[in-house]
Amino acid sequence: LLPPRKSKAPFLTSDMIFNVFFTGLYMAAAVLFAEAVDLFGLGIYRDGMSDGGFALMKASVVFNSYVICQVFHMFNARSVRRGVSAIRGVQTSRSFMAIMSLVVVVQVLFIQFGGKFMNVMRLPLRLWLNCIALGLSVLFVGELLRAVQKRLVVKGNGENARS
Repeated sequence: LLPPRKSKAPFLTSDMIFNVFFTGLYMAAAVLFAEAVDLFGLGIYRDGMSDGGFALMKASVVFNSYVICQVFHMFNARSVRRGVSAIRGVQTSRSFMAIMSLVVVVQVLFIQFGGKFMNVMRLPLRLWLNCIALGLSVLFVGELLRAVQKRLVVKGNGENARS
């Protein structure tokens, strides 16, 4: 358990603000880069598809990727301490797992069955796996940030090197 926060201490620490900013920037850049250079492998679906259909597929993949990135970022948001893994104790948090499961189920329903109502296209398994792989990278980026922040504190004799 964490000790109580001092009443005068800011609710958002400099580490939290940095992590939110950096992770958000990473997610946007990663999704847009993956789409721009076709890391998703959309090119193989281009033949036999209208321009409008292909554009809808691309938009669906970008939307799905960003939501999947947010799902994995939910793990990062659980960990507010330097050096503490985002997946530590996740299996004991039933409410977290329930919320995350609900988000995943709703996303699958939106993409696979949302169609014209959601302005999306059903995606094949291969594209889902590519979206999940990109989303998983957000968890690794968060773990890396926490490890670097912990190392900076150790080198700075307990002081936050960025503050």
